[in-house]
Amino acid sequence: WESCLDTVQYVFNNTLHSVLKSSPSNLLLGYDQRNNIDSDLIKCLNKIAGIEKDSSLEREKSKELALNVADKIKAYNKTIYDKRHRSVYKPGDLVMIRDSTVKIGENKKLKPDFKGPFKVTKVLDKNRYVVQDILSYSLTSRSYNSILLIE
Repeated sequence: WESCLDTVQYVFNNTLHSVLKSSPSNLLLGYDQRNNIDSDLIKCLNKIAGIEKDSSLEREKSKELALNVADKIKAYNKTIYDKRHRSVYKPGDLVMIRDSTVKIGENKKLKPDFKGPFKVTKVLDKNRYVVQDILSYSLTSRSYNSILLIE
């Protein structure tokens, strides 16, 4: 492992990254590292093609591209995170509670999926809330006051 570690590191640092469209070495230093065999070939090709590079301008472009791609990935990850994680309720918010209980003789097909609205009166730890029945929406004579876990 120790004998080939430098080769592995060289290949890793100079391989073109598919998302960043540049190598890590080029982003960090502004140029791709070359070993002795590579440097002779690159010098010959550059001499034939007559390419003169403005390394500072190219480095700035590649850094800007890398930052733009990183921002796009960050925004995409945020949208995925927001879809999968529940929002936090504050005291005073109105919530609906999923009603999965079915009474004997009651048709599940016509039954509403949620009951409520209920008012959040207190926020507890570990995604738990104290909810209370709203007087104007109460369907029964007993008021509803319970602790619920948001899953």
